[in-house]
Amino acid sequence: MHRWIGAALGAVVAIAGTETASAADMPVKAPVSRVSNPYNWNGFYIGGHVGYGFGVAETSAPVDTDFFGGRGFLGGVLGGYNYMITPRALIGVEGDFTWSDVTYSALAGDGGGTVLSFSLKQKEAYSVRARFGYLLAPETLLYGTAGWSWSKFNYFLNVNTFGTDTDTRWLNGPQIGVGVETMLAPGWIGRLEYLHSFYDSSSFNAPVVNAFLGTGVDARPNVGVGRLALIYNFGPGAPVPWQMPAPTPSWNGVYVGGGIGAGVANARFELNNAPPNFIDGDGVGIPAIWPTALLGYNWRVAQRWVIGAEGEIAPGISTADFSLDWTAALRGRVGYLLTPSTMVFGSAGWLTSGIRTSSVVGGTVVIPSQRVNGAQIGGGIETAVSEHWLARFDYQYAFTTSLHDVTFNFTPFGTTGTVDARAQAHCGRLALVYLFDTR
Repeated sequence: MHRWIGAALGAVVAIAGTETASAADMPVKAPVSRVSNPYNWNGFYIGGHVGYGFGVAETSAPVDTDFFGGRGFLGGVLGGYNYMITPRALIGVEGDFTWSDVTYSALAGDGGGTVLSFSLKQKEAYSVRARFGYLLAPETLLYGTAGWSWSKFNYFLNVNTFGTDTDTRWLNGPQIGVGVETMLAPGWIGRLEYLHSFYDSSSFNAPVVNAFLGTGVDARPNVGVGRLALIYNFGPGAPVPWQMPAPTPSWNGVYVGGGIGAGVANARFELNNAPPNFIDGDGVGIPAIWPTALLGYNWRVAQRWVIGAEGEIAPGISTADFSLDWTAALRGRVGYLLTPSTMVFGSAGWLTSGIRTSSVVGGTVVIPSQRVNGAQIGGGIETAVSEHWLARFDYQYAFTTSLHDVTFNFTPFGTTGTVDARAQAHCGRLALVYLFDTR
């Protein structure tokens, strides 16, 4: 089972006004010269962030698995410092505090009621990271980040007639990520990023599960998060020289591209049998890295507005327990040009994926091979690095129809049966696109 995720994400959204110019009135090209960067990226900054996370935990009890899934919302504050080392590159350091509700949970029961209730919840996290960024355009920064995270996890287990275990552990481990920032106005920055934390393993104080199953409980969680941030940069000073003209593509025509991204999927399940045996949980999670191929068409309908359609396809991937079939998506896009060379966009469409799995958790859970379909929504940012080449950073979230006929055989509780499970997934990708540029 993969326990790592490389990250590549997202998009920053800001629409600064409405446009009334028609496509017939718009200029074919905007001025191409720019001798200085009107934005200053140097200095201290502070901000706030909100996001959504999926987690995957390796646990030894009550179920021995390396893909126990969780999810939840989060938010917090951040601060840091940027230093421009060249007119297009910067280094920096950043710290943040995050309140989190990412929870791994499960219930199991028999005719007498709930036999087992289990949860592992991330309550808060602190992290410190170094950053390296590169300006794709004067107002758009692409960056990578790496550092360390410390997080508080609460463990809870109640077993009917045996009692309750509760415990708290501070776990730590490396954190990596990728993001994109855009200056919305001098000093104000919008950001979307993906961060993934790999926490160490801990043995939780679990006398109840020890008495009930004859074993203790170890947990090794990792959490992948997509989040938006609004930041204010205090850095004063003169504009930084910009030593090349900004490219001004037409944003019209056919394009092709390729990308790579990281994501986490999670399937929630609920089983009810007669007699009323049941299992209810946040499900099975899987982290993975996906390469994708893109094909699309843009139509610039106004001076700053672009609409289009796009398709993508990704090959199947395998982990220790899962084999995912090929994935494809078709979506519409609406984009707004923040500058002649940078477009922020939203997207919505349809996705299909498949699973080829016979048995997981040592035969406790069996998922037959099948395909699922669902809706996909997302957003991103594209910046021209030449008249034809565009760099893209986007985030996509999908929710699918149910996986059918998932069977459980949870022997300690006599709980068996068949259930449907509904999957969700999020993914962030970095892509390079070639626009054939129909003017």
